[in-house]
Amino acid sequence: MSDFNPANWNWAMAKAAGRHAATYVAGGVTVAVAFHVLTPSQGAEISENINLVLDGFTKLATGIAGIAGVMLPVYTAWRAAHSASPSEQVKSVVTQLSAPEITQAANALADPSSRRNLIEAVAEMPEVKKVVPFDPAVAEEIPSEKVTKS
Repeated sequence: MSDFNPANWNWAMAKAAGRHAATYVAGGVTVAVAFHVLTPSQGAEISENINLVLDGFTKLATGIAGIAGVMLPVYTAWRAAHSASPSEQVKSVVTQLSAPEITQAANALADPSSRRNLIEAVAEMPEVKKVVPFDPAVAEEIPSEKVTKS
């Protein structure tokens, strides 16, 4: 890992580099004033503007962090509600299984008639011993000995 590559820096390294960059810019302004490239008033104005820019970045970062702190619980609550929906739960289970029939049935889960296809596909899997649908009427419609009422 190279310390000279900013892509490999952690947050502390980035902050330190930022502090040093500001120092080097201020040093450059001082050298320019010392060699009469800039007048002292121009140097003071440039230094003041650099400080304003750095303050602006600090305030922007603080504002974004504040907004993120407020919005993060809202986002996590939305994600939790979304992942708790029955169709998402079935999709997450189905994606862990690799049977194409189950995946196809899970994608069509919005249609109530496709739930029967999903139950049938699960019942056909050799590792499944028993399937108990919530609706006993569905259990009677499916001609599989693995699908039962209770």
